[in-house]
Amino acid sequence: YFTQGFYSKIEPSEKVAISFIAGGIGSFIAAYHWLAAAGEKINVMLHTSIYTKGLSPSIKTNPLTAKKSPDYLIESDSGAWHIFESKGGTDVGRHKRIQEGLLQLGIITHLGWTSSTLPLKKVQTNVCTHTCIDAGSRLKVLAYDPPGENTEEGQTIILDEAICKLLKIVESLDQF
Repeated sequence: YFTQGFYSKIEPSEKVAISFIAGGIGSFIAAYHWLAAAGEKINVMLHTSIYTKGLSPSIKTNPLTAKKSPDYLIESDSGAWHIFESKGGTDVGRHKRIQEGLLQLGIITHLGWTSSTLPLKKVQTNVCTHTCIDAGSRLKVLAYDPPGENTEEGQTIILDEAICKLLKIVESLDQF
């Protein structure tokens, strides 16, 4: 897709909203192709802050309050978990945005469902995506997979599947 030249005339605060939406779309596209390369599909893609805010403190072992959390929790059809951080903006600001995103990766190390009898699963991949939105240019989605050198102790999140399904329905209704 191409961004029309008129995009340069849009109010900067409106560009922030457009960047957020385009970044989320870019993350979905990257996750779709990322998993497809491994012969997998997206089972569920959850926006982290929406789904973790609905958790009871007794369910969530370590609330994500100390640092900014990555944007998306993705479970593949095999049950593996993947973390995607979404950034959007111009090509000129890309490196700074990617640096910010890479710092957010690795915070969540284990994920699982409350309804599952299986142990929590270690996050398989951490990916930062950047969707470049420049007036008069083609949209570009770039994905970065940093090496796993994070030695900090990460967060564990246990999600309630019923709440996630309900929030997905409410989120869909809100769109229309």
